[in-house]
Amino acid sequence: LPDPNLSAVPLPEPEPEPVDTTPPEPAFVLPRLDSSDELFRDGVASLTKSAEISDWLEVGELARRFVVTADNVSRGLLPRDQLGVLAPDQPFAATRISDEDYLLDEAGYRRFDMVAEVAGSIDARRAAEFYDLVRPLLQEGHEELGYQGGNFDEVVLGAIGRLLETPI
Repeated sequence: LPDPNLSAVPLPEPEPEPVDTTPPEPAFVLPRLDSSDELFRDGVASLTKSAEISDWLEVGELARRFVVTADNVSRGLLPRDQLGVLAPDQPFAATRISDEDYLLDEAGYRRFDMVAEVAGSIDARRAAEFYDLVRPLLQEGHEELGYQGGNFDEVVLGAIGRLLETPI
């Protein structure tokens, strides 16, 4: 039997394993805002099977155009310069029936069918994932407009709210 009068010798504490404090390599490194058009073209084109979207993506400064468009829409402005590529080729047809009244040609509404079809074909879940990926670039573009410290997500939500309020 062990002698109860002997004190137990404590065992030494095990040495803690070293902790790796090196930050992990990012899975994806965003390009600079000035070099982001290829990322935006490829990313947006991958959100839909509609080939027509490639025509919309031929312009440059895609991230900045999106930022200005969202900002304009959120403030109730029409971003004509940013969305000129979506403008229909044909004029809106109307027949003048008096000095103040016109009869609209219903065929004129079909001028926007392609825009609606492409927009409706976008995979919303993947679009949200792509937005999350490029959020830092969009925030940078927003700050370039002079909104230092402003949250671009709030601008996007405001623009979405305006669009949802728009009568069809």
